[in-house]
Amino acid sequence: MENQNCCGNCCWGDGNQRNWVCSALMIFLIVGSLVAIVWGWSVLKKTGLPTPGSPMLFVSAEGRVTVVPDLVKINFSVVSQGEDYSEIQRDNDSKMREATDYLKEEGVDEKDIKTVQYNLSPQYDYNWCRQAGEPFVPCSPRISGYQITQQVEVKIRDLSKAGSIAANLPEKGVNQINSLVFTVDDLDLSRAEARNEAIMKAREKAISIATSSGIKLGKVVNFSESDLSQRDDRIFAIESAGLGKGGGGDIPPSPLQAGSQDVVVYVNMSFEIR
Repeated sequence: MENQNCCGNCCWGDGNQRNWVCSALMIFLIVGSLVAIVWGWSVLKKTGLPTPGSPMLFVSAEGRVTVVPDLVKINFSVVSQGEDYSEIQRDNDSKMREATDYLKEEGVDEKDIKTVQYNLSPQYDYNWCRQAGEPFVPCSPRISGYQITQQVEVKIRDLSKAGSIAANLPEKGVNQINSLVFTVDDLDLSRAEARNEAIMKAREKAISIATSSGIKLGKVVNFSESDLSQRDDRIFAIESAGLGKGGGGDIPPSPLQAGSQDVVVYVNMSFEIR
């Protein structure tokens, strides 16, 4: 088409009009980009976050608190087997009731006794159809009986009684002690103390570096922490299983030692450099 000029996908009638429109479009794009950059920078500054390229000082420190256990958790079970599930259920409930009554007699609060598992499962006979002297013939298993497992976790706050209670539970019908754990009732408090110590050390380190290097610190712009102590709150544990029921009379308490444990928190902090 005669006298038609194009800029991108748009066409105009003469060169002067084309040049003016294209120049205006380029100026608009440049100005718009600059405005967006300035606006984004101002928003970032208002949030308090470090702007791209801002110098920062990174420090890390460790906080450590030694704790002594004030609580013992004992996890135990009563396991019953037999052909009649209603009969073994009565037997299992009776033994568990005897065990929990014993705990209460020893001063354990009812709120510190918790059932954590109750399981009834069939027992199978895989050889019921095999005849003596004949080759093995595969067959479907049949239920030959049942097993009930009732599991309880108890918190013992008087550590002096933990050994005797653990030793005498089998006399009260308990035939499986799964674990004995020394721990701290409120471990979060010890973690908070370790965290505060780590933060204080990190600040002191940052101030020392700033003083030595002649820089001026701003506010903290980033923080993270790692708990290096044992994740499951265990301080000291004794694992055992399948403890059989012994003879009559009280059993001497087990020589349990609670010991101590370090609660460790590691922090990373970033300071803005002004």
